[in-house]
Amino acid sequence: MADIKAIFEKYDVNKDGSISTSELKAVVKEFGLPPCDHLVGQIIKDCDQNGNGKLELEEFNVVIQVLQQVQISMADPQVMAGEMKKMFQEFDKNGDGFLSKEEMQAAMTKVHGINMSDESCNKLLNVADKNKDGKLDYNEFVNMLTQQ
Repeated sequence: MADIKAIFEKYDVNKDGSISTSELKAVVKEFGLPPCDHLVGQIIKDCDQNGNGKLELEEFNVVIQVLQQVQISMADPQVMAGEMKKMFQEFDKNGDGFLSKEEMQAAMTKVHGINMSDESCNKLLNVADKNKDGKLDYNEFVNMLTQQ
């Protein structure tokens, strides 16, 4: 618990005795996860036992334990591959094995809370769509996420 208290104190930037949403984003980022509004909001929702919209030390303890487990899981290539496959299937709404521009836009909204414009989505597709068929297959999706 002493290590978690030190982490808590490091990220409690305003020293109010709690971790706010913006402070939690920095914690999530340090664990190698995207500090997106959706993920941070879900963590607060799941762990904020007293409902004040912030995390006190006891609540933060649970968050750190979960983030440590996620970090360990992400280091395992089999676990990581399984998570990417699930994510791809969730985003592939019509089940055709590809992500269309519309499915990518919906995914960005869901995961990052970003309403991606057509222009931005086209730019992303131009970079990630290696075979230039106007959609992402699973391998292109994985390469985009892992920036290969």
